[in-house]
Amino acid sequence: MIEHVLSGWAEGRPELRVALAGGDGFRPWVPGLALPEAGAEVLVARDEAMLGWWDEHGYRLDGSGEGPFAVLYEKATWSSLRVTAEDDPYGAGGFAYEPYGVELLGTGFYLVTVVTPSGSGAFSDGLLARIREAFTGRRPR
Repeated sequence: MIEHVLSGWAEGRPELRVALAGGDGFRPWVPGLALPEAGAEVLVARDEAMLGWWDEHGYRLDGSGEGPFAVLYEKATWSSLRVTAEDDPYGAGGFAYEPYGVELLGTGFYLVTVVTPSGSGAFSDGLLARIREAFTGRRPR
């Protein structure tokens, strides 16, 4: 799934660099490269110049409006999880929505954490939309 995100992200970014935490450092992204299905911490930079930017400035956008990011994912080991629905899970609209507790039931879930530059707006939104699509198979509304 993350492979799909990275291959899409690499379009227009032919120098994309990727590293697995605990691995051998950053390498060029090669479409079709398999990442661990069970989970991994994946660090991503647009190119060598961004790697230098990352070292110097951390998680910040550069002059082009892009920044480094990390995706941490792992298969969930639970089949039931109580959470608070911050958004209306039924999408009914109309009335004011108050968050409430729900229980997610099922198998095959992934826990996904995405670290992006703070205040990155459109950059983060585009990245998160790609990740949601990869994991759910649905295009954003």
